[in-house]
Amino acid sequence: MYNIFEINSNLKNLKILNMATKLTIHRALTEIKTIDSRIAKAISEIQPVGIRQKGKLVYGHTEEAKFVENAKKSYQSVQDLIARKNAIKAAIVLSNSKTIVTVANKEMSVADAITAKGNAALTASFIDNLKNRSRQGKSSLEKQNAQIAEKREIFINASLGGDKSKAKPEEITSLSKMFDENNGYEYVDPLNIDDKIAILETELQDFLGEVDAVLSESNAITSIEV
Repeated sequence: MYNIFEINSNLKNLKILNMATKLTIHRALTEIKTIDSRIAKAISEIQPVGIRQKGKLVYGHTEEAKFVENAKKSYQSVQDLIARKNAIKAAIVLSNSKTIVTVANKEMSVADAITAKGNAALTASFIDNLKNRSRQGKSSLEKQNAQIAEKREIFINASLGGDKSKAKPEEITSLSKMFDENNGYEYVDPLNIDDKIAILETELQDFLGEVDAVLSESNAITSIEV
């Protein structure tokens, strides 16, 4: 039967065993890499089953009791490592969702910063596509209006009896204006796309120029408990 001092001592020891470990995100990420390596090694080395002849050693070299003990320990070791990794990852995810950082003068959670960094290539692709579309639109406008200019000359000459040299300048101007209004191509740009491109490029460059340093600094000073 335990006395009061033994009970208090056991409770204290239990609390110590169950006490959460405090570590920075940087150390947590490093530990995850170590755990991954240990898990891979443990999985490759585990021997959950064996064979033996009656009265002989398992696989001819290990006593059955020792083999059983090793199998149980190896299995539990993999389970414990996976549980530890899951706990660390969960704590990091929770921390990242709550920790606020400032990147390129914008406040956001670490989780959002990581997501934005992951989407940077997609944003860059979007910008490149917008640039190509803008160039294509301007090139098409120039090409089509060049053809219209040729047709305009034909129209003016035909309208003036084939000899515009005798026509008054205002007549030619009037005919040109009328033809262009009815046949010329116009650039349709509802988004002011070149301005949008400039803004997107600046935002992306500013973000990428800071995000790695900001995340590294945050990981170095932000702690989690596992």
